[in-house]
Amino acid sequence: MTGSLPRRITVSSEDREFIRDELAWLAERIHRRYRKLNFADIRRLLLEMVPVSV
Repeated sequence: MTGSLPRRITVSSEDREFIRDELAWLAERIHRRYRKLNFADIRRLLLEMVPVSV
């Protein structure tokens, strides 16, 4: 990929809600597959695997 993304991207509250819903869906899927992981563990895992802070 060429170029770089801006450090700050403005996201509407509607888009933030969409992203939150998608991440919640992903966390639920992970939890169903890996029952031993609680949601705090899943959050840490996602933050570790995707180096993005929200």
